[in-house]
Amino acid sequence: MKTYFVTGGNRGIGLGLSREILKAGNQLIVTCRNPKGERDLWELEGDYHEKIKILEMDVSDDMSIQKVFASLGIDQVIDTLINNAGVFEQFGEKLADIDFEKMSRTLLINSMGPMKVLQQALPFLKKSSEPKVFQITSEMGSIANNTSGGSYAYRASKAALNMMTKCVAVENPNMTAVVLHPGWVQTSMGGSNAPVTVDESAHGLFELTMKLDVKDSGRFFNFKGEERPW
Repeated sequence: MKTYFVTGGNRGIGLGLSREILKAGNQLIVTCRNPKGERDLWELEGDYHEKIKILEMDVSDDMSIQKVFASLGIDQVIDTLINNAGVFEQFGEKLADIDFEKMSRTLLINSMGPMKVLQQALPFLKKSSEPKVFQITSEMGSIANNTSGGSYAYRASKAALNMMTKCVAVENPNMTAVVLHPGWVQTSMGGSNAPVTVDESAHGLFELTMKLDVKDSGRFFNFKGEERPW
């Protein structure tokens, strides 16, 4: 049994991952911005009340992040951190259309947010015998795979997250730090025409959290376990 910490676990891929984690018999600390209104999460709490802790956290708010980690007990161990929370506010925007205020928010949530969470989680991860960090990225953050352009803010935010995760892997050789592409998934972000279901993506991602280890650190995989180009 491992203890997982998942951000943005109230819907879509985050909720799917939360279900997979609990079904496998693990402990889960799951966060979202407004837990009170998240019926699906509380249904999970009803089914797994001894194994789940639901906390309020906004990854764009430093005090919110610090409050969550300050609330964890001194003996708390986090074996696996999954930074899933993110936004996609400017789909397909061209250079002339960039809203830099929205770009700043996208970078704050998608790039800096996960790193702020990881910074606070680090002391708890270091208590684990096998600490792992998985950042949910996107192939849209791949420079090598960018053949269509556009979506400047989102692409840049995920490329930045990829680079910082690589830095974490180099700096922490005893920690597994990996970026994962969940696929084009049928979520509010991906849309109903996406070819991958939430269950398919979440199951594949969860399997990778168990399979990948330090020999894979600093690499980029999709939910099927296929390595992707930077």
